Amino acid sequence: RRMKNFIKYWLPLVVLAVLIYIGSAVSKLPPVPVKIPHLDKAVHLVEYALLSFLLRRALSQGRANRMRRASLWAVIWAILYGIINELHQSVIPNRSMSVYDAIFNGIGAILGQYLYFLYLKGIMPERNSSHNPLQIERDKVRNSKDIK
Repeated sequence: RRMKNFIKYWLPLVVLAVLIYIGSAVSKLPPVPVKIPHLDKAVHLVEYALLSFLLRRALSQGRANRMRRASLWAVIWAILYGIINELHQSVIPNRSMSVYDAIFNGIGAILGQYLYFLYLKGIMPERNSSHNPLQIERDKVRNSKDIK
């Protein structure tokens, strides 16, 4: 069961983190055939949105009681990884650290949480609300209002 959970929740995250690291360790990136303004910022945004999304998924593992805390930690860890990645680039020949890249990493991390919210809202089956973390949270709120 542990190995199955690792493969399902943690392996995609580890693979992405390694790919980001390898990409930042390349001293000279291949030229882009078509000039697209701010493409590098869009790449940072997408990478860190996905990193944050996968972090939250791994930390919560579908358990409603871990959702909020997992979201906060996913953003924090993705931002820290982005900062460390930028520092790492500062020692790579022909690469440099960029505050703007770090900012887009952070924006991507926050975007990843919004996308995860949409994922839960749209993908998880409503008909089986006992397994839907959002439905469980809604039921808790309703029940607490009923008690008052």
